[in-house]
Amino acid sequence: MKKVMYLFIVSIALCTGATAQTELTFKSSMISNGGVFKNGNKLKTKEVREVMSENSKALGMYNSGRSLFVAGQVIAYPCAFLLGFDLGTRIGGG
Repeated sequence: MKKVMYLFIVSIALCTGATAQTELTFKSSMISNGGVFKNGNKLKTKEVREVMSENSKALGMYNSGRSLFVAGQVIAYPCAFLLGFDLGTRIGGG
């Protein structure tokens, strides 16, 4: 009976330890780039990758999203400048 009770307690401990997960929160903003937060503290990219290294699928999705974000910024800023410059020139009469 003691062995059964011991195995039951050990299995419960292992199951609860295996399901413990770190909760990350992503906040996006139009003004800033947003960020990933853990317990209210903003994490750097390197720290996020360290936390997500346990889950390869989540890490792959995070890296893919970062790549798309950078590609979008590379396209967006020059286009916004050209559009704004042209519009400003037309309104200013120059």
